[in-house]
Amino acid sequence: MIEGRQSAFPGSPEPPPVTMTGENEMSEEGRRPETPAEPSAHAASWPPYPNEEGRQAAIKSLRRKRSFWGHFAAYAIVNGLFVVLWLVLGLTSDAWFFWPIFPMAGWGIGLAFNAVNAYGPANQPITEAEIQTEIEQLNRR
Repeated sequence: MIEGRQSAFPGSPEPPPVTMTGENEMSEEGRRPETPAEPSAHAASWPPYPNEEGRQAAIKSLRRKRSFWGHFAAYAIVNGLFVVLWLVLGLTSDAWFFWPIFPMAGWGIGLAFNAVNAYGPANQPITEAEIQTEIEQLNRR
């Protein structure tokens, strides 16, 4: 244990020491080193955005996309409950006017604008940067 540092789990045995070896070699204990001796070629090209502005733009885009899917989930759940309520009221009171169409249509317009904001308009030209980003995402899979 490191001098002056307490274990996270009192009474637990200390882990075996890690010896530094090459990037793909194992130590004597059968574990990979925590820090490779030489950085990999992938690490040299990291981060994919050379400037902070590009990174912030990517984070903003990801937040918009996540926000859209949260909005879509709320839309589906609430409007699903409206349809169930309509069905129950229709069966019990014989009133079959499909009133859930009004909140569905109104909220659906807002959801459509949210989708365009998150994913961009369909008629927008494809840029070389978008192509490279898509290639990188496909190569990671």
